[in-house]
Amino acid sequence: MTNVGRRTKREVDPLAREPGYLDVLASLEDPGCIACAAANRAARAYLEALLWESVNDAELRPRLREAHGFCREHTGLALRVARAAGAGVGIAILYEDLLRVARAEAESAVGATAGRRGRRRVSDPLRPARRCSACASASATARNCLALLAKAAPDSTIGERARRAEHGICLPHLRDGLQAAEDEESARRLLELFAHVEESLRAELKEFIRKHDYRYANEPRGDEQTSWWRAPPWIVGRAP
Repeated sequence: MTNVGRRTKREVDPLAREPGYLDVLASLEDPGCIACAAANRAARAYLEALLWESVNDAELRPRLREAHGFCREHTGLALRVARAAGAGVGIAILYEDLLRVARAEAESAVGATAGRRGRRRVSDPLRPARRCSACASASATARNCLALLAKAAPDSTIGERARRAEHGICLPHLRDGLQAAEDEESARRLLELFAHVEESLRAELKEFIRKHDYRYANEPRGDEQTSWWRAPPWIVGRAP
């Protein structure tokens, strides 16, 4: 049998050349918010590369100092990455420097308070001057993911898989997607990806609540038993 003229679904998919296409396909391998999965995967890849290859980069180090390293969520992820990959020395190099810089900034902030009694204080003198770089990497990937989901017709490869029961987008990423949506059709496609999760999960929550009534306590338990801990990430997003 010849393969001449035959094409795979991916080859004929008009969205295959769009930024983030492969990120979305990879994210569809896991249940949950598609954009969260793409963002978290991007953050992890960024941190792995940084700890193994870039921790001594002369251009990157000042940016890490200005950001005080990473946000709380991505600091936790960095520690898990380092532990799993045996990259503890990368964390050590980075935080030896960050602690030194933090001490200098703190001493400068304390010194600036001298003689200011009665005058207006400088608000939050130790606030980072730059955003967490892992957040920036994650956000860029999530934006590409949401743009692609907004363009994907319901019967397309991505559109069909994104509408399966275990997939969708969380409320924070719906908000981001609606802010960037080019038209009402794109916005409604994103809304569908939140709404179908909301409907099915809320039904499970109601069933979970109902079965906690003593009158129905003897009924068999099902998937609704885990609904109470599956619901919150759809409102706040999935942690890395």
